[in-house]
Amino acid sequence: MVNASDRRARSILARDLGDRLTKALKQSIKTERGTYTVYCENPWDVELARSMVTKAPTAIYKLSAYPENNVVEVAAEAREDATLGTFALLKEFSRYVTKPHKG
Repeated sequence: MVNASDRRARSILARDLGDRLTKALKQSIKTERGTYTVYCENPWDVELARSMVTKAPTAIYKLSAYPENNVVEVAAEAREDATLGTFALLKEFSRYVTKPHKG
């Protein structure tokens, strides 16, 4: 998911996803924080993305999940007062999109 008005984030997402971008479901969502473009495999991911943007304590520019690598990533406005809240958001997001760690 990327902020629709952020060309740099869109470019980075396109590079990160490569060929998967053409196969992904693409949907625009409008939130109080702006319009975002969601690229996903599962339609329920659109609502998950909307929920994450709405709950975020700061502006989100890019939110990505790479389940095959068990990795989540967020690019957000850097604000000291939002650091812990952004980390909590990323932790919540990871529960939905990654596999539990066995170790």
